[in-house]
Amino acid sequence: MLGKRLRQARLEARVSQADLAGGRFSRSYVSEIERGRISPSSENLQFLAERLGKPLSYFLPSAQEDDDLGKKAVIDRIQSLAMTGQSSEAMGLAQSLEPCMDSLSSANKANFLRITAWMQYNAGDLLAAITRSFQASEIYAQLADCQSQWYTLHSAAHCLYLRGSYHHALEIVQKALMVSLRDPACT
Repeated sequence: MLGKRLRQARLEARVSQADLAGGRFSRSYVSEIERGRISPSSENLQFLAERLGKPLSYFLPSAQEDDDLGKKAVIDRIQSLAMTGQSSEAMGLAQSLEPCMDSLSSANKANFLRITAWMQYNAGDLLAAITRSFQASEIYAQLADCQSQWYTLHSAAHCLYLRGSYHHALEIVQKALMVSLRDPACT
């Protein structure tokens, strides 16, 4: 949410990312904040707010956003458990979050789908992994997150290949290639 607000304020002020950075940090640092990939320190956020002529409170989360941050923490925990081989605990936590999927922000929903697709792949449920990878990819496309879109398409193609759907896997690889050609920073 902070990233969206920062981007909105920057565009309203008709300021480029490089101009907003003001020599204090790089354009890519501002871009990463806007994409929600990193959070600035309170000091850096104050600097950005001043550069945009906005009060610091403009960028602080509402109660709804706090709830979304809590759900993001659960999603991060699911990923951590899955990555450290604690599959049953990760799956249980994922199942508890499943009924809340419609209330997740787009980014959290896409990340949840991506992580659970990976868990389903590891559990041998390739069809479910393919479905979730495609769902996540569509959301990442809407969010203009081409790197995550490329990754989820690549994952879906891998699962299709393993299921013997070679032609369909090739089509998805071509689609992933088109995503990466639109933005070479994707891969």
